[in-house]
Amino acid sequence: MTMSRLVPTCLLAAALACGPGPILVDFTSDGVADASESEAGPSDASESGSLDTGESSTSETGESGTGETSESTSTSETGESTSTSETDESTSTSETESGSETGELPYDCDALVQPYVELRELDAPRAFHDVAFDDTGHLIGWDGFSAFMSAPYGGAASLLLPGVTFVDGMDVLANGDIVYAAGSELRRLADNLQVTVEASGFVGAYGVTVGPDQRVYVGASDAVYRVDLELGQTEFFVALPGNINTRATVFNLDSTRMYIATLSSGDVYVVELDIDLEPVGVPSVFASGVGSSWHDGIGMDACGNLYVPEYFTGGLYRIDPQGVVTPLYMNDSVGYGHGLEWGSGVGGWRDDALYLPQPYDANTVRELVLGVPSAATVRTWAGG
Repeated sequence: MTMSRLVPTCLLAAALACGPGPILVDFTSDGVADASESEAGPSDASESGSLDTGESSTSETGESGTGETSESTSTSETGESTSTSETDESTSTSETESGSETGELPYDCDALVQPYVELRELDAPRAFHDVAFDDTGHLIGWDGFSAFMSAPYGGAASLLLPGVTFVDGMDVLANGDIVYAAGSELRRLADNLQVTVEASGFVGAYGVTVGPDQRVYVGASDAVYRVDLELGQTEFFVALPGNINTRATVFNLDSTRMYIATLSSGDVYVVELDIDLEPVGVPSVFASGVGSSWHDGIGMDACGNLYVPEYFTGGLYRIDPQGVVTPLYMNDSVGYGHGLEWGSGVGGWRDDALYLPQPYDANTVRELVLGVPSAATVRTWAGG
């Protein structure tokens, strides 16, 4: 099967494990969680239960199987935001539109559905630490064992590439090639399914972000590194103060900031960037209380809101442009989404929804409809 124009996923090779074994949580009809220590096993059905939401916390600064989907959960309640902090990041308050195969999707940044529009569990796709979408309407993911799988929306998954031993974070270059973290290496998967090593020597490489400059930013455990694929050069980009472990990164709407998710704290950091995407000053805490420690991804929507999955609370957190943290759901260790990516808007995949792989739920995929597309649809860069 030919693969072309993939959009962010996770990929190949031996890398860091996700962390300690999950705690299974059974939800009663009234939403009360009954937790018991166990390992997650395969499941035939994937109906989602009631999900706990918590109160917003304060930030410190101011930004294969069948293809049918199961029943979806309705919008749940979330706690109130308790404080805000100032930021120079502005968001659009006017109604804008994002193209979709099913029609235009208007969204108002001041009136997004809270905490989300709809949540669905998808049985057919397989993914472990990330997902990607090709331009023909297929979701690409690792099956958690030894292969990349490809699945259309509502259809059965099929084998794409065998012999894949492990996959972590990844992103897509302008030419459609995938770059991904594989333990100590950054690798590239070309359109012809050939794999090459582009950089090596990282310590615990995990997050991979293709910048507006088409250079690749790798979140390793000790620092963020930048790889110039054309020159074949790797350079130190930035480290967090106090030896805080980096995990994953995302650029803001106008590419003047980079946000950094962490592995050893519940903080999300921010560093200012100049027009050449060089760091200005030392990273500082943008938001605190984003779970307790283990961030497994970070993304931004077209309104400037950040989204961070956190392992130990089994939650997904939204951080608004002022740094206010709101959990969208919590205490869902089985359905916990390890990594995240917006849909392509092709073949039924919604471009206003996040798709989150679930390594503790038979490597299935969760569709979380937010009603707003990715920041990538509106991102600019003055240096480009």
